[in-house]
Amino acid sequence: MNATIKCLINFIFLLVCGLIVVGTETNYSWVRPMPVGYADMWFHNDTGLSSSIPATYVNITVFDNSTSGHSYLDGFNYSVGGKLVAKSSGIYQVTYLASGKGTNNHEYHLGIAINGVMQYNTNNHVIGGVNDQVLMPGGGFITVVPDDVITLQIKDALTSVGTIYIANVNLVKIK
Repeated sequence: MNATIKCLINFIFLLVCGLIVVGTETNYSWVRPMPVGYADMWFHNDTGLSSSIPATYVNITVFDNSTSGHSYLDGFNYSVGGKLVAKSSGIYQVTYLASGKGTNNHEYHLGIAINGVMQYNTNNHVIGGVNDQVLMPGGGFITVVPDDVITLQIKDALTSVGTIYIANVNLVKIK
């Protein structure tokens, strides 16, 4: 079969399936097949922001800083203190990322908490060296119901002061 016939067959297939629209209409719109909830929180500071990091999990609250934000909220409200408050039930894929410096050879733990309870399926650990800026990415799936409070939490296996340069949390509803 020559290339022209293959091209014509592919065109007809796409036309029949509605993937190609022929006409003069220029105002096309796409409708999501289901309501999709999503949210984000972000922080970035080139010089870093110093923070006490205890041996128990605490919320990372840098999301209220002047170099931070929460640009996309559909199905969540943002609450001061780095908190996303769910408006509907669902299963969400969560991804996060933080970068910072801490005390030499300390083990830092980072993860997502729901209502203050660490979700260990989202937890990550890292040990940094002297003056190392370490990257802590992580993610997982979480189930939320209305009014659940989602936070990014950190702890040091001991206790220290650290510097946070970036932090980012993203949630996308999958079910």
